[in-house]
Amino acid sequence: MRKWVQFGAAFAAFFVAASLALALPAQRRFIAVRAQNPRPRVMAQRRAVRQQQQKQQKQIQKQENKPGVRGALGLPTKWDEKLRQMSPEEQERFMRNNAKFQSLPPQQQERIRRRMQAWNQLTPQQQDAMRNRAQIFNRLSPDERQEVVSDLAPRWKNLPPDRKELLSGRLRVLRGMTPEQREQELNDPQFMRGLDANEQDLLRKVSNLRLGPGPGQ
Repeated sequence: MRKWVQFGAAFAAFFVAASLALALPAQRRFIAVRAQNPRPRVMAQRRAVRQQQQKQQKQIQKQENKPGVRGALGLPTKWDEKLRQMSPEEQERFMRNNAKFQSLPPQQQERIRRRMQAWNQLTPQQQDAMRNRAQIFNRLSPDERQEVVSDLAPRWKNLPPDRKELLSGRLRVLRGMTPEQREQELNDPQFMRGLDANEQDLLRKVSNLRLGPGPGQ
């Protein structure tokens, strides 16, 4: 009987040792495969890139929503977008009765009123062109929008009124052209005549983005 007990204990010990011997290589293979699998690391990197892009996008939106930036390129402010959907009578009623609008500084209220007067005097085709400009801006890549906000808009805003008017006229000429025709004009010294290096660069970049100031901006 004692022999059978000793034999059973020896067999159990052998079985456990064999199981461990078989499990260790499998565990090592699992660890090795896991180490070779880049998926978790790649996913983490992608999340970090997305978070950085979202942060950058929020910063750009905060900058581009400033009235001076949007106005310089003929893009509507939030007030403009809301009021443009109304008839002139509805606009006046809204501005007279809306508490939030009435809480704005008087100078800002007057600027909005002037913009709405200019908007209401545009033809339907001109209004559609300005709506289309806003849609184009919204479709720009983050890098392009950053360039508009941090570079093009400030440079345009700093131009004297007569130079803005001159560039606006050239932009209106370019706006109805195909990309090939537009490039040909931009490379024509006669078309660029009278513009300094900064104005030529502005004209080229703004026209290539198909943006530009609205009436009186």
